[in-house]
Amino acid sequence: MPDTLTVGLRQGIGDRFTLLAGVEWSNWSRIDTARLYQPNGAAATILANPVIFPFRYVDGWFYSLGGEYKLDPAWTVRAGIAYEKSPIEDNTRTARIPDNNRIWYSVGASYKPPSTKGLTFDLGYSFIDVKNTPICMGPAALGGCPSNPWSSTTSSYVGTVDAYVNIVSVGLRYQWDADPAPVMKQRYAK
Repeated sequence: MPDTLTVGLRQGIGDRFTLLAGVEWSNWSRIDTARLYQPNGAAATILANPVIFPFRYVDGWFYSLGGEYKLDPAWTVRAGIAYEKSPIEDNTRTARIPDNNRIWYSVGASYKPPSTKGLTFDLGYSFIDVKNTPICMGPAALGGCPSNPWSSTTSSYVGTVDAYVNIVSVGLRYQWDADPAPVMKQRYAK
């Protein structure tokens, strides 16, 4: 797995709103070209040629911005947006890993029951919109993409991938020694 560095910011603005921001870098470029070896340590070969996997990944980046709003002592709502840059570029993409840049849209809420100290219920939803992804592999003589190191010398593969992801999360948290959520006092009209 790549090295990862994450920097986050959480800043309260007033009594109810919190601004959230983050940047994450992943060192995917460390996975450049890999060789396949046999259990005895010798290089694996096909027709006397070493088996090589030319991943040629670049570093990945993730940028996010969001906010939380405390509706009352028990309820908090949140929303955010993020942009993720894929480590796989057009000229090294294969049908096996058709990854591409994406935008994340997320919403969620938390509920702390006033009667139960330390307990929180969480609900979240994210929609990930992956950029349309071209895949082009094959020899130049067959109208392929000669710059792709995964290209075959005998066949071509040209296509696109249209992808999206839906994520629903439900959580239950318990915090030891937490203060209970304050109960809001109701005011009655006279």
